[in-house]
Amino acid sequence: MLAKILTFGLLTSLKLCALIQARPTQDAIDAIKSDDVVCKESCSTICPLGHERDENGCLICGKCNIRGMFEGDIIIGNENSYHQLLTVVGVKTRTRRAAQKNNEWPKTGDNVNIGYVFDDSVSRKAKRRVMRAIQEYNKHTCIRFVPKTSQQTYLKIYAGDQCSSYVGKVLPRGGQDMFVGDCSVGSIMHELMHAVGFWHEHTRPDRDNFVAIKWANLAKEHEISIRKLNPTEWDKLDSPYDYNSIMHYPSYAYGYTSEGEPVMTDKMGEEILAQRTRFSTEDIRQINRKYDCPARYLGGRSSPEISTKPMPSARTTSKPLAQKSSCKNTVSNCERLVRLGGCEKGNVLYLYMKMSCKRSCQMC
Repeated sequence: MLAKILTFGLLTSLKLCALIQARPTQDAIDAIKSDDVVCKESCSTICPLGHERDENGCLICGKCNIRGMFEGDIIIGNENSYHQLLTVVGVKTRTRRAAQKNNEWPKTGDNVNIGYVFDDSVSRKAKRRVMRAIQEYNKHTCIRFVPKTSQQTYLKIYAGDQCSSYVGKVLPRGGQDMFVGDCSVGSIMHELMHAVGFWHEHTRPDRDNFVAIKWANLAKEHEISIRKLNPTEWDKLDSPYDYNSIMHYPSYAYGYTSEGEPVMTDKMGEEILAQRTRFSTEDIRQINRKYDCPARYLGGRSSPEISTKPMPSARTTSKPLAQKSSCKNTVSNCERLVRLGGCEKGNVLYLYMKMSCKRSCQMC
């Protein structure tokens, strides 16, 4: 009897072991699940900030991200700014044309007083750069960035990792975020121009008359960000297309072709350098026309070039640069780009310089 019981127990144990060994592990189950999931590669719905994704990482068509960064430095952080974005890129249309001025700051007398406060994260050096940028607005426009007093909506300036801002006034009250990172004075001027209501120059509706884009070489993630603004929602402000605008992107911002040519050029195929050292004449005129500034500002010429010094983050090496074979420039226009402030971490040319002008920027 005892032998039968032991035999039965042994057989049962063997069967259980076999079942356990045959049962797939959780990793195997997850692998099977992931192999079975077929994700859509694209959706017909246009989402400027991309679509939301499910737990498998698949696109959820019809469900758009409403918060994120557009064109590299434009903050979309609430429903109001997201619907503004949909409108200006032509995804939807406003029902009332008068709504165009919703993103303008209120004017008191001759001036537009925009309050600001610094977050504790902003260093003294960064504050000085912000104040130098503000001085340029005080000199050339009727915009006055002032320490916050009674303003219901104001700029809340943070350090952050990069330069970024909302476009125009997007909050009915409270602090509207702006980030200045390690940005140059000119790059902060660029962000403040976003803050007063301007988009990038190269996205104007008439852009195709002045800029050529090699669409076949454009990375998919850039397709929506290089989209032209909706002509019914854009005011030309009687200004011609301006390659020298502080709001224009450089040619290499959207990448290269396989032959090493920039995706975006002027109509002659020449590179567009862009600059972050001064207001252009048309920048000044557009700001003053947008806010109906007094006539004394409207005839202003381009502002003097702001001095640009290499940022502390541009490292030096104890060895002569020539001794490092990898420390070299791979393009011929590096010295010219250095003079435009391209080695500065907040400059729009910085990533291009980091790849192509290591020697000139002392980034080895």
